Amino acid sequence: MSRDRDDNKKTKTQLCESLFILNESFPYYYNYNNKIEIVYLSQISEDPKKEIRFDDNQILNSEVFNDQFFEKSFSCDEQANFENNTITFYSDYKIEIPISNNETIILKSMIDVNKITKTQSQEMICDIYSETLKLAKPMQFPYRNFVEINDFQEKAPISLLFAHLYYKHNNTNEGSFEDIINECCDIIENSLIPNCHDIDKNKINFSISKCDEKTRNMTVSYLNCRNTDSINFPNNIECYYIPLSNSRGIYIEDRCINIAGFIYLLMLIISTLILNSSLVLWIGQFYEFKCIAKIWTMIIGDLYVPTQLNLKSLFQCITAKK
Repeated sequence: MSRDRDDNKKTKTQLCESLFILNESFPYYYNYNNKIEIVYLSQISEDPKKEIRFDDNQILNSEVFNDQFFEKSFSCDEQANFENNTITFYSDYKIEIPISNNETIILKSMIDVNKITKTQSQEMICDIYSETLKLAKPMQFPYRNFVEINDFQEKAPISLLFAHLYYKHNNTNEGSFEDIINECCDIIENSLIPNCHDIDKNKINFSISKCDEKTRNMTVSYLNCRNTDSINFPNNIECYYIPLSNSRGIYIEDRCINIAGFIYLLMLIISTLILNSSLVLWIGQFYEFKCIAKIWTMIIGDLYVPTQLNLKSLFQCITAKK
């Protein structure tokens, strides 16, 4: 009773300062957006007032307190004020601290945990569990988030399995009992398959499809991991050969290919005229000039010569394009 009377005589500033001890850090918890979080406050000075700061080494992923709070120093006052960096006493082991010009939150100290001597009734204990259950959320194991577990929880294969069995999907056209079980197993395997980043590259198993004749690409399928990085682990690679049916397999767009047929036809006509004209040299009396001329006309007019010249020019054209 005497302690309560003394507290009634103290101001809110004095009651606030009584919760702190120089160079000691104490935990405080608060409820924000239905989440319980913990921060540590410590007193760093006494002159002229107790200077209180947040311990940035003890705060993990706080939604409320960011770097700007770590750089501030607060002092106890009769009223909490964001601009003046003041906090105030709220009730037993509780302080009120501003987080903006229009919003404050209540921090509850934990130093009174070992000082509780009041016997709790069964009703009070049930109320604690009831209030805790209202704010509780399921915690997965291990106690941190990772992609595989999150994916498994979102797809909920076990719940889906029981839902299919409850609504007797196996008696409809949606699938047999074996199909439902296989679906559940496939979802579990696909959810828990590790990321390719987490596996040694030498242990990654993959398969490559046949070359697509249109795109000239082959699809890479990773068998024992999930690929989320198309840069370091490509999903498609270029074919190491050119399919015969692909348009790039032959140079149909090159000008030398387009005019090759016309050149061959022109040279064939010229060679035919030369051979026909050589017949004149074979008629009549032989002279040395006619003998030499008829031999050369036969050679020049032979189809072998224009054909070889045409193929040679075509080969040079293709080689130059490469």
